[in-house]
Amino acid sequence: MYGYAVILFSHKDFEDFMPALSKLVMFSSVVHQVMFTLMSSLPFSIGQVQDAGLIFLSTMATSICDSLGDDVPVEAKVTTSIVTIGIATAALGVCLVVMGKLRLAALASYLPMPVIGGYLAFIGIFCLYAGLALCTGLVVNNVESMASVFDNAHDVLLCVP
Repeated sequence: MYGYAVILFSHKDFEDFMPALSKLVMFSSVVHQVMFTLMSSLPFSIGQVQDAGLIFLSTMATSICDSLGDDVPVEAKVTTSIVTIGIATAALGVCLVVMGKLRLAALASYLPMPVIGGYLAFIGIFCLYAGLALCTGLVVNNVESMASVFDNAHDVLLCVP
């Protein structure tokens, strides 16, 4: 979960708030698991926070910090990001519950296979970038920055298991 927090709040403006943000991510994952356990119709079910949603939430948090600029206090950026992510996550949850109650899950079968494959490939490359960033402490968010990891022998050594 701490890795999720680092990925989710990867913008430089979140650095000073990372301990509190990590605790927030841990707490929210506990709430998620408790609610999943209490509300699930399957007695053996385990609810785990998925990494696929991190892509969108991380992009939202980074976009908020970038769009607010340097004139806005960092505290306002952090607060705006947390509230926006919370509202977006709650709205998605409501949509998923409504889709489940109306038995609309079959609509997902109409998504073309290349769309699903592209989405899964993007999740894979995002996880690769996030893993390299977590190992080295560098910002890795595109092919050029990924290649820069291999410019320094120390950074390469940090990526080796």
